Amino acid sequence: MIRKVLSSCLGVAALLGISAPMALASPPSPNAAIKGVYNCLLDGGYITRPGSKAQLQVKVDGAGNVVKTDPGELAVTLGFFNTPVSPNTHSFTGAYQKCAYTVSSGTYSLNTSGMGTLQILWTPVGSEAPCLSPNPITANYDILVTSPSSLTVMSTDLVTSNCSTDDDYPACGSSLAGSCQLQESKLP
Repeated sequence: MIRKVLSSCLGVAALLGISAPMALASPPSPNAAIKGVYNCLLDGGYITRPGSKAQLQVKVDGAGNVVKTDPGELAVTLGFFNTPVSPNTHSFTGAYQKCAYTVSSGTYSLNTSGMGTLQILWTPVGSEAPCLSPNPITANYDILVTSPSSLTVMSTDLVTSNCSTDDDYPACGSSLAGSCQLQESKLP
């Protein structure tokens, strides 16, 4: 009897265009669009040094996290810091300086159009660091997924009016930008 009533109810519901609720699969997170190790070549300004270049390597997990394990590094070659030899001449002295960092932690977030943000806490490593204050530094970037294996990255830590020394990252920031390529295939 119960089967007959249930069958009748379903038949009437179908005629009226009423469907039974179904469990719908949730769409995948946009963060899953990137996963693996990305190598990036960036150039622009870093602190008060225009003409700087950086190599950034980062591993992302497809769930919004920057992985703290190797690989994960930021190697910046600061552009020339020119100092006049004398007040009345146009000759300058200058030298390149390098900064080396490793990933302490980080997160990223993408929207469905492939645009998003990336934040990384960089810790200085090696004899070339620290070259900035404070240490570690938190760097922020806008990212755009341009293909399944490439990203565009642009620093959003721009110079503030408080930038008065050459080694203050929070005030002097970065204008580094460039592209990143996937170095290993996406893991399942």
